[in-house]
Formats: sequence, structure tokens, C-alpha cells
Amino acid sequence: MAKHAARWGLAVLAASVGIGFGSGLLLRQITPQQSLSANDFTGSVSAATPEPKPHYLLKGYEGKLAVFIIGKEEPELVLDRYLHHLPDVDRLRLEEGIQVAQYSDLLRLIEDYTS
Repeated sequence: MAKHAARWGLAVLAASVGIGFGSGLLLRQITPQQSLSANDFTGSVSAATPEPKPHYLLKGYEGKLAVFIIGKEEPELVLDRYLHHLPDVDRLRLEEGIQVAQYSDLLRLIEDYTS
């Protein structure tokens, strides 16, 4: 019985060393200085979806919150929300203008600033 337990222990130890050694080899194959490409992986690799271009600009206009179409001088919509009622951080962001690509994101921001 003790002989059997000793063999079992050696088998587990050998397997552990083998796994550790194999892992070490795998880790040494890719160093931090190397870069990986999509060809280094098997299976399907999808390209990253590019961010859509901003279409709207949410900013202040005559002291109120307004929506502009990027490239146009006049606002598409002026909301009845005065900027001076907003916190300083929000007011500063709106003075610079917040570019928004998606209409749904624009609606969410308007809701955030008007509620």
C-alpha cells in the first residue's frame, strides 16, 4: 500500500513538473517585446468596429442647452434649460461642446441634462 501511494505521489509530482515545464515553454515563446497579430490566433477573429463619426454637438447657445448638427452654425434645437442651473463641471463641458455620434446617445445626454 505504501509502495502504491509513493508511486501515485511521484506520478502527481511528475505531472506537475511536466505541466509547469510546458507552461514555461509557452510563456517563453511570446515575450513582452513581441507583438501578436490576428494570424497568431486560431479561430475566427473579427476586426474592431470603428467608432462612428460624431454627427451632433451638444453645447450652450445664448445661455441655454442646444443641439447642433456638426458643420452647421445655427442650432437645430434650443432647449428650455439654462446652463447656469447646471453644475460647474457640466457647464464647462457644454461650453466646449460634447460631440455625439448616435441619436440615442444624444437623447440620453439631453435627458441627463434636463432632468
